[in-house]
Amino acid sequence: MKYCEKCGCELEDNAVTCEKCGNTIIPKRTVILQQSIKNSRIGILAFVLSIIGFMTGYLYIGVLFDIVAIVLAIIALKKSKSKSVKKGLPIAGLIIAVCAFISMFCIYTYSIINYTPTPTKEEMLAEAQRINIETIADEAENNINIAKTKYDGKIYTTGAVVNRINEDYIQCACSWGYILNALQGMDLFSDTTIYFANSDDLLKLNKGDNIKVIGKFELSGSGNYTIKNAYLLDDEEYNTIQ
Repeated sequence: MKYCEKCGCELEDNAVTCEKCGNTIIPKRTVILQQSIKNSRIGILAFVLSIIGFMTGYLYIGVLFDIVAIVLAIIALKKSKSKSVKKGLPIAGLIIAVCAFISMFCIYTYSIINYTPTPTKEEMLAEAQRINIETIADEAENNINIAKTKYDGKIYTTGAVVNRINEDYIQCACSWGYILNALQGMDLFSDTTIYFANSDDLLKLNKGDNIKVIGKFELSGSGNYTIKNAYLLDDEEYNTIQ
């Protein structure tokens, strides 16, 4: 014997409507099937979002996808009371999302702990004056051992000829043997890449300009090096650290 969910009237086992209130009686098996389909969709969605979160983990939005996937997977598993409901997808989604979330959490935490703010131009100049840095020596441009020992990772100043300009860095020719080629617009002889901390400095540059910059020297290979956190210097600033 069963009862109407709307008015509580006693019903026959095979009744499809309530004789008292007219409410449609949905078979229990149908209700279970509908719930199973709904839970399966939630599980599928959790799995798909976990994959998206895993693939976009390097972006902050990837973490959001992971969190949503974890919540949906838990909901799907809690509502899966029937053995006929497949639990594989929500379980897989939960595992993937949790692993991706933990990985990204560790990476972001490590980045925050080890974050070093970009030094300002004033800080760079003050440090250069403190250590009495000198303009990079000519021999260092042609000797990898001298450059590595004396300049790598240190602040230094240099004169350079602009060779190629990109969105956030320039390539320069610094060796005297390359300057004529740089002035002629030939960019195959560049031996320096300068990354600017202030991209507005790039707007002041033109190919062939002879510029003075300050930044952190990093050796990138025999005869090639980079200057990161670089700033343009005017003559007065340049003279204060000579």
